[in-house]
Amino acid sequence: MVIVIEVKGIPAVQKMLKGVERELPRGAQRGLQRIAQFGARQVMISAQRAGLNPSGASGNSIFTNTRAQKMGDDWVVVTPIQSVYQDQMRPHWVTIRKSATLTKWAKQHGYKSWHIYTKPHPFLAHAKQVTGRNAKPIMEREINLAMKRAHK
Repeated sequence: MVIVIEVKGIPAVQKMLKGVERELPRGAQRGLQRIAQFGARQVMISAQRAGLNPSGASGNSIFTNTRAQKMGDDWVVVTPIQSVYQDQMRPHWVTIRKSATLTKWAKQHGYKSWHIYTKPHPFLAHAKQVTGRNAKPIMEREINLAMKRAHK
């Protein structure tokens, strides 16, 4: 006794698998790009919520130079070094000197002493937390879109 099984549609399945093979890496790269863009946007939003002025001296570079950038095969968030300093500095005393920007700020806010105690702005930590929380849904959305493109 011989059983014959006829399979139809093999070329269509092969075409679909080639599409998946082509589109899945593109979708993964696009997902990494979207996560980095989301992270850069979160850094700027967190800095604004922390009270950094977009038109101020150090705030301006944070808002204009924070971006998603491709380095090798990976996408990363590039931010000016001032934002890292403001986020990770230890609390310390700063001397108020004549003709310094800090002196003008201290006089506007009514400080009478020659020292100001400064603390970090933890806005980068918040941006990392929000980006990490949303990384999986962003990547899933891009992979699903890549799978839809593969089936066309």
